[in-house]
Amino acid sequence: MKSIRVPALVLLALLLISFQPIFSAADPNWYTVDLDINPSLLDNTWSIDLNNDNVYLGTLSIEPSASFDDDPTAIWNGNFTLVITSIHETFRFVKVGDDTRWYPVTIHMIEVNSEPHAGGFTSSPATVSIPIGEQGLPEYEIRLDVESREGKPVPWRGTYFCALRFALYVDYGLATEVLISNDLFNMTSYFVEPQVTPGNEDPIQTELVVERYASANQVDVPQLIVSNSTLKVGSVTFFSNDDGDTDYRIIVGPGEPNGTVFAFYKNGDSSQYIPYKVYVPTICSPTGSCPGLFEIPITTRSPAGYFQQSFELAIAHMNYLDRWYTAGDYTSLIRLELISY
Repeated sequence: MKSIRVPALVLLALLLISFQPIFSAADPNWYTVDLDINPSLLDNTWSIDLNNDNVYLGTLSIEPSASFDDDPTAIWNGNFTLVITSIHETFRFVKVGDDTRWYPVTIHMIEVNSEPHAGGFTSSPATVSIPIGEQGLPEYEIRLDVESREGKPVPWRGTYFCALRFALYVDYGLATEVLISNDLFNMTSYFVEPQVTPGNEDPIQTELVVERYASANQVDVPQLIVSNSTLKVGSVTFFSNDDGDTDYRIIVGPGEPNGTVFAFYKNGDSSQYIPYKVYVPTICSPTGSCPGLFEIPITTRSPAGYFQQSFELAIAHMNYLDRWYTAGDYTSLIRLELISY
């Protein structure tokens, strides 16, 4: 068994006495989001040295869905933000098996019949505001510039890998934030020639990216208790270039030393804690949330056959044990661990 440890998702909460409502103004079912990706970027048939300027990655479009049209209470909220996340701090194509060799990438969002955003985006995560206040949205093209090398030095030849997550939100960073679309893409390319030859398979690369939501700051614990509300606190994204039969699992558990249950612990007095449960909205409902450690098997694959998966983490059933507590600052940690068999 191989265990790969990743940094814990830290959830810092200030216990507030104010009672602010926690709600979502938008329903993800109200939106139809299409992100069509150029298939030639997904199957290692694209050469960086031959084609690296203004490369077409895909097209993004957003429209009202049938659910929106059928719901008389639906109100169109076009305050969209596209968050593009990489497995590195900057966007890059990294050589498989040698992450010291990589090519910088600039991502451009281009509205059809208009100019791209000045300068493009080079750092992860990139947040692209798309403030549209009416139904429908003009199509956006997503294009890449890759800073290639001069000449064809042998050490740089081979297969390259770039994993990106495209998450579209309504009211990003606000209390009414809603994730309405979540797409993963493992792009593969090569410089001069692919490095895969018979009997010489690519080294396996795996990455786990944790995004901590703004909602994990200053959590109103009393309000969650009184209303029995749920709250999304972060997302987890797993990328790989593995298309075999490996068994990947993500372990989610309490981050405190010797912790057995998810809980907010009072700063300076760990004997006071407020337990809660954790669940994955795409897998189960709040009724299926877990008080302690649980596993999430990775079963989703990319169009090229690579293992990949992305999901949100949410908390529910705040203080389900009805413990006594006093006001103050409380902190909670959620630990994530990637395991392969």
